[in-house]
Amino acid sequence: MYKHLTGLDHAVLRVADLDRAADDFARMGFTLSPRGVHTLGTENRCLMFGFDYLELLWVPPGVIAPFYAEVPSDDERMTAIAVKTTDAADLHAAWTRAGLAPTPALEFSRPVDVGDGKTEDARFRAMALPAERTPGGRVFACQHLTPGLVWRPGLSRHKNQVTGINKVVIAAEDPATAALEWARVFDIARHPIPGGIAINTGAAPIVILRPDAIDRQMPGLVRPPIGREPAFAAIYLSTGELRTAASVLHAGDFRPVALPDGSLGLGADVAHGIALVFK
Repeated sequence: MYKHLTGLDHAVLRVADLDRAADDFARMGFTLSPRGVHTLGTENRCLMFGFDYLELLWVPPGVIAPFYAEVPSDDERMTAIAVKTTDAADLHAAWTRAGLAPTPALEFSRPVDVGDGKTEDARFRAMALPAERTPGGRVFACQHLTPGLVWRPGLSRHKNQVTGINKVVIAAEDPATAALEWARVFDIARHPIPGGIAINTGAAPIVILRPDAIDRQMPGLVRPPIGREPAFAAIYLSTGELRTAASVLHAGDFRPVALPDGSLGLGADVAHGIALVFK
């Protein structure tokens, strides 16, 4: 494991309408951060947890979004994983030595309302790996230069009792080949599991499964379309009280699917391009 790489930081869900997506996730029982406008031109709402988070990202027309410019603006899906680093320069050097060819690090920010009519800038330093290095979606490293302005008081308390990302699932016809590339991102061993391979990230794992294995785990749940290339299929979320989550989802007019392992799922058709599993 690379020294300054500490796990998954957040998952990026590219949405076509930020207000509509935020309303849907609020009805699921999530607390969302206020709308943020990055100096890069992108806009977001975040679902914060204790260590990681989900980012709903909107790219206005004409804005070139680093790391996922190839995604059509009206295509809703999970497009990227951000990994957390405590030292972007050190990780950039390590990835370069490993032949992973990261992009140069860039810094950007977004203003945050801190009360009394004042704002402060939440600042980030990030760099990405080439798309071919991470089958299924993009990966970029994110160093939070002002973490206290991102993890704001109250934002990590959710009515549905979700406490964090449990795992990210990638669908791949050949999990072993895809996992070989993902393991290089973290410099860590791969672990065979039924139907695929698991990659330890230092926090929530990345699990790469054959489509048929995913369908056995999530029967009746609409997942993103999966073609010949690997693709993000699902995000599992740790839930402190599953009965409460079920009640909140039903109150929000959602109909979660009961899965064989006892968890509850929402399909990609209602969760803006990614299957969500409450575990």
